[in-house]
Amino acid sequence: PLAPRALYRFNRDWSRPQPLFPLTPSGYYAGVSYSAASGTFWMSRNDAGVALIEQWSRDGRLVSVPVRAVPPLTGLAVDDRDGTIWAMRQLPSGNILRLENYDRSGRRLGLYELTTSMPFLDAGGAEFAWPGRR
Repeated sequence: PLAPRALYRFNRDWSRPQPLFPLTPSGYYAGVSYSAASGTFWMSRNDAGVALIEQWSRDGRLVSVPVRAVPPLTGLAVDDRDGTIWAMRQLPSGNILRLENYDRSGRRLGLYELTTSMPFLDAGGAEFAWPGRR
């Protein structure tokens, strides 16, 4: 286990974990994404009956908490083309994954539900693949 609770940096082969900065000690973190446009990290944290999306600076300062929602929120992806944040939520039925779209101020813009015959088992990762970009 990684301790203390922090955002960690790893080598490309997942070796040598190094803490970048400490995180809020309560609740549990489920998703992280980096925005090159703002130079900040976005993280989902579930704590005491609320799901939060937090924005952190590269030096470990909590910048904002624009989203407070019903938990749980898991994986996050930041779309740097339009500045929006996509959060993942596994619905209780087990075979529906909801993608919720927020602007950086925390306003929910919409949602999209994916149905599958296989549960996502609390999917925790999300990212955008842009054609023609590496």
